[in-house]
Amino acid sequence: MLNERYAKLLLESVQTVNVIEELKKNVKTLSDVYSEKETFEILNSLARVGKPFASISKIGRKVEVSWNIEHVIRFIKDILIPNTVLLDYKDRDVIELLMFSMEFAFSMLEGNTKATKTQKGFRERNRDVETVMVNTFVGLIGEVGLRKFLKEKFNVEIELDRSIGTDISQYKSDIVNSKKPVSIKTTPNLKAVWAECPIGYDVGIFVKASVPEAVFINALAQVCAFRKLVEFSKEVLGESPILKTIESRLYYDKCGAVEHAIKCFICGYMETEGLEPTEKGEKLPYLGEVREKRYLLEFTKLKSTEKDWKIFVERVLS
Repeated sequence: MLNERYAKLLLESVQTVNVIEELKKNVKTLSDVYSEKETFEILNSLARVGKPFASISKIGRKVEVSWNIEHVIRFIKDILIPNTVLLDYKDRDVIELLMFSMEFAFSMLEGNTKATKTQKGFRERNRDVETVMVNTFVGLIGEVGLRKFLKEKFNVEIELDRSIGTDISQYKSDIVNSKKPVSIKTTPNLKAVWAECPIGYDVGIFVKASVPEAVFINALAQVCAFRKLVEFSKEVLGESPILKTIESRLYYDKCGAVEHAIKCFICGYMETEGLEPTEKGEKLPYLGEVREKRYLLEFTKLKSTEKDWKIFVERVLS
């Protein structure tokens, strides 16, 4: 297992063999979608998976990565780029999720939501509304990405669960109009290896998301009326250096055009029938100890081709 402390050495190895440069030459659209930092993180996840993408050897502090560039290029061309969805903070579904995340944060901290382990932990640690809101938004943005993906690729509409309450129904599908219980999990970590699905679901969908911080600040300033707060403060305080600084910070430094959209890589899905769940307490590379029994699968082993998604639509949504 390649430990996190070897990340810098892995980066140096990637740079040494010019993998990113090779990708730029062979996949012209890659740099239009992913930054070099994001590309490295994706390569990092493929290196962690290992074969057929790469072989890693480690002796002491020395790390060697031998890349199978053909497999990497094929994955980028056939899976990563076609399955990546770009979202803008002005998109209706994104703004709706932002508002849902805000209401959910208040409801959760007031004890008016389903008492999951995560939510109990938030309450016990007295997390602030903003932190819960951001975590909720990032945790659910993959659902919005999937909705856009299925609409654009297959002209299929899915209805997402946006209910808030104390009813903790077992195996409630994240897609309301699905014929089978579906779980959608999102991670903001592009380096992540393990796709997961809770016990009791027939299908688990895994999404990796890259969400720029500026999206939140911009959306909050525009949608949550920071501008009105500043204007109100002007009426009370008059013109002042600190208000000018805040205006500049909110509207120009942070809240200008968002250069990088929210990116959702729809990694694929697993059908849990026939899969053996991973037991609580088992340790996995790059994940550590499994905290609860669930289905876990390396993201490159998910069903992810266009043909796979057509089957998903037919079996689960039609």
